[in-house]
Amino acid sequence: MKRTIITILCVLLFASALGMTLFSWTKKANAEVAAGNRAFTAQDYETALQHYSAAQSQVPGQAEPLYNAANVYYQQQALDQAQQSLEQALTQPHKSIEAFIRFNLGNVAYLTKQFDAAVTQYESALRIDPADQEAKYNLELALLQQQDQQNQQQQDQQNQQQDQQQNQQGQQDQQQNQQGQQGQQDQQQNQQGQQGQQQNQQGQQGQQQNQQGQQDQQGQQGQQQNQQGQQGQSGQPQDQQPGQPDGQVAGVQPQQGLTSEQARQLLAAIAGNSKTLLQQLQMYYNISGITPDKDW
Repeated sequence: MKRTIITILCVLLFASALGMTLFSWTKKANAEVAAGNRAFTAQDYETALQHYSAAQSQVPGQAEPLYNAANVYYQQQALDQAQQSLEQALTQPHKSIEAFIRFNLGNVAYLTKQFDAAVTQYESALRIDPADQEAKYNLELALLQQQDQQNQQQQDQQNQQQDQQQNQQGQQDQQQNQQGQQGQQDQQQNQQGQQGQQQNQQGQQGQQQNQQGQQDQQGQQGQQQNQQGQQGQSGQPQDQQPGQPDGQVAGVQPQQGLTSEQARQLLAAIAGNSKTLLQQLQMYYNISGITPDKDW
């Protein structure tokens, strides 16, 4: 609603300023301006621009044709061109309508939400004409909008800072999460490495125990063999020596020269006598010092 009031005020001020552009120029320039004013009233804005441009070329250094052209741009909602035309009018040496130029520059700045520039232009217009009530009213509006804009900018900055902080916090949380996951993976790998090391040690211990068991088994086998060897040496019967005749007494070597007849006689004597074979042999061969363990 406030912007609508400003727009109406601008239209009224622009329209009222048109009457002030009718100065005593040359007749041809005045004719161009008059033709431009009639076209403006008829809303034939392109024709009006042509007449204002012709008047400016005929009488350089005048601000009024540029100001009137800004009216046309404003009605066409070409605010950038209106601003350029007004700023160009300020550079002219003859600008008896500077207060109007400043006021309308403030209106263009207000409509484009350049509230700082609008405040500056309205204040400039009031310095030229302190009694301008429309300029005072528009200045108050511009100041309110300027304050709201500054508050909004501050709020936007705070929101942006909060968003940045949240983004940074989110990145930090993500990094910590990644580090935690990496730490868990490292811990798992460490545990797996320890388990593998324990299994390796257990495998080595099992291998050592296996080797020790084989050595113990070999030692037991050797011990058994040793015991068997000792048993074979300590009184167990041994096989008869090869070539030894049956019935020959161990430790008695047969004498050479015993004939078959002598042997029969010896056996016959033994058969009729109670003496043992060993006693007969001792008597026969004169062998002494041998005591038999038992009778034959």
